[in-house]
Parts: sequence; structure tokens; C-alpha cells
Amino acid sequence: MKLSAEKQGDLSLDHYEIGLRHRFGQGVVEDHSEAFRHFEESAKAGNREAQYRMALMYLDGVGVSKDPAKARELLIEVANTGHQGAKEDLEKIYRYGIGVEKDPVMADMWGAKAAI
Repeated sequence: MKLSAEKQGDLSLDHYEIGLRHRFGQGVVEDHSEAFRHFEESAKAGNREAQYRMALMYLDGVGVSKDPAKARELLIEVANTGHQGAKEDLEKIYRYGIGVEKDPVMADMWGAKAAI
């Protein structure tokens, strides 16, 4: 059964909200793995904020194995949709060499995109 775009959007937000509750222990026991699972479901339904949250969890190794390369991949994808936080985080990743070699050119590029 295929859900309508409206229903998919509702499901995406539901999973995102549940993910936030588990991530920060709001009304439920804090459970980072469960948070990640809900963010992943929400991202699959098109929620870019959920994708951003997944990237941060990969970056820090919270609720999932630390994977800076996967974090960077997700951040680039969501930054290219205009997500401000993702652009700022990519600038930091390249400026300080978080999971990659320092790259001032890439840092400046993402910094310029973040400034727009």
C-alpha cells in the first residue's frame, strides 16, 4: 500500500518528533539508538532535519557507530538543500579536519555558502 504524500509527510514528522524525544529523554527514557532509528525512518520519508540529526549522530558516534565519512555525506546532501546548520558544520569539518584532512578551500566554500 502506497501512502499519499500528505500521509508520508505526517509519518515523517511523527518519526522525527519521537526521535527527538528519545534523543533528549523528553517524556521517555533517553535512548540514542531508538532516536537514530526514528530519525532514519523520518529521513527516508523526506525529512531533511531528520537527516541532519542522523549526520550529527554519525559524527559524534551517538546511538550509532562513529562514522565521519557517512556524516559528511549526509551533511553535504542536506546542505545542498539549503540547510544552514549543515553548511556551518561542513565548514567546521573541513576547517578543523574532523574525519578528513584539513581543507581550507572547502572550509571557505562551505563558509561562504553558510553566509548566504
